[in-house]
Amino acid sequence: MTEERKKKVSQMVYEKDYSIEKFKTMVLQEVIFAYNTAVFLMRKAEKDSPEYENFKKAKDVYFRLIVERVKNEEPEFYIAESGYTRYPFVGKSPSGKYHVWIFSQERYALFAKEHFVEQKVELNIKCLKHKEFLAFCAYLHIIGANAIFIDNGAYSIEIPLELIVPQPDFEMLPEVNRPVMNPDFAIRALFFLQELRRPISNDIKRELEEDMLKQLPKCKFLMPSQADREQLELIRQDPSVKRELRFKFPRLNRPDGKMYFPVFTDLHEYKKFEKGKEFGVLVQDYNGVVNIFKKGDSEGITINPFGMNIVINQKTIDAIDRLCGNVVTE
Repeated sequence: MTEERKKKVSQMVYEKDYSIEKFKTMVLQEVIFAYNTAVFLMRKAEKDSPEYENFKKAKDVYFRLIVERVKNEEPEFYIAESGYTRYPFVGKSPSGKYHVWIFSQERYALFAKEHFVEQKVELNIKCLKHKEFLAFCAYLHIIGANAIFIDNGAYSIEIPLELIVPQPDFEMLPEVNRPVMNPDFAIRALFFLQELRRPISNDIKRELEEDMLKQLPKCKFLMPSQADREQLELIRQDPSVKRELRFKFPRLNRPDGKMYFPVFTDLHEYKKFEKGKEFGVLVQDYNGVVNIFKKGDSEGITINPFGMNIVINQKTIDAIDRLCGNVVTE
């Protein structure tokens, strides 16, 4: 945006006519600039003065316009993915919200990609058309993002995700019918994995890891399984005899040659595994998963092995016990 254009857009903030039609010809970055200008002037004005109220009204109008444009009008967005995790890049605002970086134009995305290399942040840029973008925002609820952050490195704005795509509400469904999702764990895991590769202090890395681990006892997982066929046949032959159905659980061989039980935080992650495989799926809480590991022949558990690939072994379980108390029961 040229300095001359900035002056023209800034002047519009002082006007009391906030006709939406006036802003339809502006690119989204210009409207974001107008919003930030209104915020700046509002903070400078004396609270409850006519100037303050005028700038506050301008800020609110621009914010609503930006949300409407993002939801219904912008033809495409550019999404930042972490070069390390291959998931959407996760940032964290001063308010503690986890947000995902998106860009209104390719040039802003490429500028951010080049700029943040100096901070050891590796970004991949992906273009999404409008319908794909709305589906992407729905997916962000699954991984626990709270907001989208538009045009980082230029004039930027953070928008709560629920204003773009409402968060699904499953409260009316019986618990057994609710989809398995672990957004609080997933977002902290992605943030930890990103920061793990950056030159930050070990104390900060440890703090992020512990923040992630504290979520695990609250999680439920999808675990691939197969019922014991011999036992199923016995039940079929004589249903009158009560028998406890036993299950077998597949293991995955990691590059180090060690075997781990795979578990998944949500259906999106599980589908990366199930293709071409004949398995059922059990829902297990953290306690159940740990007990299966302890009774089985493996080195531990791998969470989302085709994505985050977070390994939980006995050392990790002991660390969670120290952080959260002894949460596992037989």
